[in-house]
Amino acid sequence: MRINYLLGASLLIATMPFISCGDDEENEPNSQDNEQSDGGCGADDSSSNFTDLSGKDSNGREYVDLCLPSGTLWAKYNVGATKSEEFGNYFAWGETSPKDTYKWGNYKYATLRSSGELDSLTKYNFGNYGYWGPKDKLSVLLPEDDAATANWGSEWRMPTDEDFKELVKYCPFDWIEVNGVRGMGFTGANGNAIFLPAAGYRDGSDIKSVGSYGNYWSSTLVDEREYLGSTMTTYDIAATWSRANRCVGNPVRAVRR
Repeated sequence: MRINYLLGASLLIATMPFISCGDDEENEPNSQDNEQSDGGCGADDSSSNFTDLSGKDSNGREYVDLCLPSGTLWAKYNVGATKSEEFGNYFAWGETSPKDTYKWGNYKYATLRSSGELDSLTKYNFGNYGYWGPKDKLSVLLPEDDAATANWGSEWRMPTDEDFKELVKYCPFDWIEVNGVRGMGFTGANGNAIFLPAAGYRDGSDIKSVGSYGNYWSSTLVDEREYLGSTMTTYDIAATWSRANRCVGNPVRAVRR
């Protein structure tokens, strides 16, 4: 596997525009201040004193131990992929199968008005933004709506916001190339690493920002804004917290304990 290092990036949490399905796009401040910390192996200990829990599940899917404090293990590649540099499948937030077009009109948990605008959200709805539908007040995906769990089994799940924050806090990152594919590499205190390719996102039938951005779903809504799913977005100098309309197609990197 050929790896070219393009830029060594220190921790930078930046503001990114949210991604919409179709027409309108907005810029909304969403910055957070975090400091890079020593890895979960401990600053005063040699990582060689810790057991490497990297391995494979019963179906041969690989996971990587980055020596994180929580013990979270990260998949080596995206859901739908078999290599770290492959993009894998794109999923709308709360859907578990890829499709050809990503828009509110075919989103599993939405209905539209005659004008074509979003009318109701039929699941994961707080009722805070005037959308009709049952107010279930669910803010984190249930297993049946989790693309990682549904496709890879109950041992796997999509990352939460906290999982992404832990990854960025404890694992130095670099914008690199793996076999000609750009993306962000994260390295744990034990020297193990994962690569998140800049797979862009799906909007309508288009694939956008490939090679420039990696937009990865978390399993969490944005501050109880029922129409937005939270993402971690990576680009050449940053790993940022961002958000996208739930109907947009993003890749998923699974985690497990």
